[in-house]
Amino acid sequence: MPLGKDDCTAWTLAGDHVVILDLARDRYFRLPDRESADVRAAVERGEIGGWAQPSQFPRPHDWMPADQDSAPVQPAGFNLPGIAASLWLQRRLERRLEMTPFCQMLLQTRSMVEAKVRSVGGANTNGLHQILSDFEHARLIRSAANRCVPRSLAIILRCASQGIRAHAVIGVTADPFQAHCWAQHDTIVLGDTIDNVTRFTPLLVL
Repeated sequence: MPLGKDDCTAWTLAGDHVVILDLARDRYFRLPDRESADVRAAVERGEIGGWAQPSQFPRPHDWMPADQDSAPVQPAGFNLPGIAASLWLQRRLERRLEMTPFCQMLLQTRSMVEAKVRSVGGANTNGLHQILSDFEHARLIRSAANRCVPRSLAIILRCASQGIRAHAVIGVTADPFQAHCWAQHDTIVLGDTIDNVTRFTPLLVL
């Protein structure tokens, strides 16, 4: 299978294996060992990069791998409007994921994030701690387990409302296979931990 940029396929070299995400079908698969070895050799020779995103999702020019946790969140005192907004947004995204093709959902979310950031006209980074506190409280009400995609998308949308261009990252491990999604701003992990996300090789950055 040729690897490169197309409209619906992302791939990455995770360890010794090539993992592919078919966004049109919302399915992951792994290349056979022989083909993965050929790709790895090409990467080591500098003939191709170690991962590629679909042409519809060019990798953000300002994105860099995460290397630190956010400042410790002290969830003291409920900010009811913020917690309600976080829960409502996450639940709305969960419903949309159930009804909307994954690729279309990601395109729509990226467009909303970029539009919100433009409309605000400047980043209010002081609001970031409150957003993370709201999501920590929301986690106590509605578990984040197995909801990493809608939760991460909800975080970046809340950040966008403060003019902060955060990114959602989908990462994978190959053996055993696992997929995970997290949010980050610059190189700071949001609503997750650096120890957790560094177990995964980035596959798609939104």
